[in-house]
Amino acid sequence: MNYIKNKKFIKIYFLSFVFIAVLIGTVYFLFKDSQEVKSQAAVGDTAVRGYAWIGADCMNPNEGGAVCDRDPVGGFLGYAISFSCDQTAIGGSNTCGGTNYGVVVDVNSGELKGQAWIGASCDDGLKINGIIVCSGAEYGIGWLDFNNDASGAPGAGGPAKFNVTTKKIEGWAPIVSKEPDASGVLKPKVITWVKFSDINYGVKIDSVGNIDANDHYAWSGWGAEGGFGWIDFKDVKFAPLNQKPNASNLSVGEDDYCSDKIKFIWQFNDPDDGMGLPVEYSQQAKYQVQVATDIGFINIVYNNRIVTFPPLSYGKTYYWRVKVIDGKGAVSDWAISQYTTLDKYPHFDAPSGPLDAAGNPISDPPEVGVEYKFKTNNLSGGTAPLTWTWDFGGATQSINGDPSKTDGIITDQGLQTVTVVFDYPKGGRIIEAKICDVHSHCCKKSSSTNLKPKPPSWCEEGACP
Repeated sequence: MNYIKNKKFIKIYFLSFVFIAVLIGTVYFLFKDSQEVKSQAAVGDTAVRGYAWIGADCMNPNEGGAVCDRDPVGGFLGYAISFSCDQTAIGGSNTCGGTNYGVVVDVNSGELKGQAWIGASCDDGLKINGIIVCSGAEYGIGWLDFNNDASGAPGAGGPAKFNVTTKKIEGWAPIVSKEPDASGVLKPKVITWVKFSDINYGVKIDSVGNIDANDHYAWSGWGAEGGFGWIDFKDVKFAPLNQKPNASNLSVGEDDYCSDKIKFIWQFNDPDDGMGLPVEYSQQAKYQVQVATDIGFINIVYNNRIVTFPPLSYGKTYYWRVKVIDGKGAVSDWAISQYTTLDKYPHFDAPSGPLDAAGNPISDPPEVGVEYKFKTNNLSGGTAPLTWTWDFGGATQSINGDPSKTDGIITDQGLQTVTVVFDYPKGGRIIEAKICDVHSHCCKKSSSTNLKPKPPSWCEEGACP
């Protein structure tokens, strides 16, 4: 679908509202009782797959440390953080069996939600301080819990969240296990907190969801403090991170006054455009538009999620705002503008004719060289004085009895009815009438007719003209 610089249009008609969405770029508001197409902002999530490795045996490379491997500090060999019980592929089918868990990123807030399992396979024997503590089964610590609000974190930053500007995960998430309380009931207990970024380290994600080759570490505290050291995220894979779009260049156009409409225009922008992602990441799928009489949008007179609206008024200032939504459900902030509606424009029906001298319709096609009448009907609106322009679509012998009007065009005041004598060539003609008021607000309408040649006539030899 070609969005032509992603510009979107909304037209508003002043009688009352009707809402019609045309995704090529034009949407109409008619100020008339209406049915309305509702747009609902979807909340999309970005799935996380793969494994992070606990206790990488080195300092972070950004701090000048040695080359890292996956052997954990303190001898906890083999611990991994699994981000989905289904590790088949991004968007793969669920093969989780009885244990269903996973982590997603909310495309609108950037917050990580869900839980990742922390455990180790005991197939080769899990060692703690060199002693095999299990074999042939799974040994688990607990969960990396992204559903926690981070209120108990040892520092500022809030819960783990993707920062669209730095492209890093920031904030905190706890590692939790369940331990029995005094009555033997298992309750969650925070083992340690994971900090996802600081000045010299972080977990950075590119536009297609890959972990950066240099920034792929989070810190979970020193072993002496109950932590697990560095956590290496290089084998974690995010689905492409959908960034929220925005609307800009809000404007209002009034290029057609015949039907009392104004055109609300905005440009849809998405930072995912040009990133090589599927089109739904960077094209507008839905929008919400509101019109109000105040800048605070307390008195909203139009909302495209409500069916019935009061009419707008001529010559009044309105505030309007738009929120856009891309194909993956990311929602923009409001973009706001204002506009003062104009006075009522001139209106009339399409020109009627050809008419005979008495003003009656002629059923036969008009002939070359014969005088006919055309007129505009049911004129209303417009600020006087009004000016008519008639265009008869080709050569004429005269207009309103003026033989100098041979180009088929006449402009003057008070030309609600005109007379015309057509000239060759014969064939189809578009008859166009345009009425403009003192503010240069113009309405243009047309009709068509088929011109036929004048029939031949006889004359005596020597007496023919």
